[in-house]
Amino acid sequence: MIKALAAVFLSSLSFAAVAEVFSNGAVKTSFTKDLGTQVRFTVLKIDMTKKDVDFFGQRRAPNFGAPLPETNTIFNIKEEKIEPAAVVTLRTTAKEFLGKKKSSVVFGVRPTRRPYSGKFACPFGLFISNGAVVSSHKARSFPVFAVRKSGAMEVSDKIMPVEYDTIRFAVPGDAVIRKGGVSRARSKTVKRPSCLAIGFTGDQKTLYVVSADNGVKYSGKGIVSLKEVDELFEELGVTDALLFDNTSAHHAAIFGVDAEGKPQQINKIGNSESSHSFAYCMGIAI
Repeated sequence: MIKALAAVFLSSLSFAAVAEVFSNGAVKTSFTKDLGTQVRFTVLKIDMTKKDVDFFGQRRAPNFGAPLPETNTIFNIKEEKIEPAAVVTLRTTAKEFLGKKKSSVVFGVRPTRRPYSGKFACPFGLFISNGAVVSSHKARSFPVFAVRKSGAMEVSDKIMPVEYDTIRFAVPGDAVIRKGGVSRARSKTVKRPSCLAIGFTGDQKTLYVVSADNGVKYSGKGIVSLKEVDELFEELGVTDALLFDNTSAHHAAIFGVDAEGKPQQINKIGNSESSHSFAYCMGIAI
């Protein structure tokens, strides 16, 4: 059955790729496409018809709501002092978070942008984990990947506060790539150094996690456009997809537990794993 799933995955692609069963029936494939630069794509296909699939995120810090400790005076682009925010959650690496949660796959969705201090973070956007609001700081400014308490997934430009009680899990992204089967990505000329995105099919039976990089860990060169990522999602039958805030290859790391139960970065470059700390991670239990 599992081998059949991998075969179906490959048959949906118009290019050569090698698929393998990664964890609990999830199928992983990696391939390279020439987009002016050789770009490596890693795609994880998750069967959402399994009843035990669930989503996790960092929860509130023990001293949630306390003033954020200020280690350095922070100024914005206008040289105005930024007042300390409140403690929301704890920064962590994806691998550390994988070890703390019973998840099969973990990746960072919000890097360690300020304001933060030491281990504490006050990330932007709407974060809801296990039905509890962790952060709604500037929530209406960022699109969201959300899972309703009914189990329905969605990509939304914004979720209003009156809806928070209906959400089990939510994380913010940077841009909507596809929504309702319609592309939001237009230009192929604006390139990103790397990309990490999530998308699902219209029947909500399949979820895809996609990363793209050029195999150089700290490359700042633009290699892939959102339109090119959108074209891959379209080929996979994805109707709704969200780009996360990942602006370099070490941000776009996906960690998981393989078929033998061993944690690893499934899209690592050589033998070097990403150790970047995130203000927010997303875990998927399969």
